[in-house]
Amino acid sequence: MAPGNDLCFEIRRKKTHLFIEIKETSRLGDLKEMIARILSVAVGEQTLYKVEEDGRQILLQDDAIYLVDYGFNERNCQPHEPAIIGLKLVEDERLVIEGMSDPPALRELRGGSDRNNIPRE
Repeated sequence: MAPGNDLCFEIRRKKTHLFIEIKETSRLGDLKEMIARILSVAVGEQTLYKVEEDGRQILLQDDAIYLVDYGFNERNCQPHEPAIIGLKLVEDERLVIEGMSDPPALRELRGGSDRNNIPRE
């Protein structure tokens, strides 16, 4: 892997979903600083969790550790499939991640009529 490739993350907290690209040479603290600038929340108020595919949440504790040392790389942090990071703020009792809503079916968007069942005048 060439140095400086971008890693793509989806940061989730409740109904908030942020998409962030950051260099693989970055540390966890750099990611927290980006989140702080976007959400106007101090770095010290953030706790981040790596959310595994099976739903397990792994606490990311050390801001000085490189993201690649936490297991993030260009294979598991792609733009079309970003790595999921859970965000808990000091004010939160626990990590809460709510899913995004599903778009309505195409049929519903077209007023409930199917192309083959459109009445002809």
